[in-house]
Amino acid sequence: MKKYIYISIAFLTTPLFKVFADWRGGIDTARNEFDLPDNTPEDVLLNFLEWTTMILAVVATLAFVISGIMLITSGGNPEQINKAKDFIKYSIIGLIVSLSAHIIIIFIADILII
Repeated sequence: MKKYIYISIAFLTTPLFKVFADWRGGIDTARNEFDLPDNTPEDVLLNFLEWTTMILAVVATLAFVISGIMLITSGGNPEQINKAKDFIKYSIIGLIVSLSAHIIIIFIADILII
């Protein structure tokens, strides 16, 4: 039974390979006919991912500043100090993750797309 499932999946997906192989030709035709910009889907995706990671970096930086203000205004309350320290720790981790994601995206884009 599994054999028939695999064979039917192979027959059903084989036409998709032709569509995926010729997708650039359709984009070029539409671009020429409708006078569209020269952005490829890869460019759009890469721009979206770069903007997203930069927005995350800005949010993490703002969280770091807010946590510093929380620490300054804690007034010596140990509970507030611990809360602010945890917030600082998490905002630094968020900043590191967002900047690492940006570096990884650029690295993968250089290898695969460009």
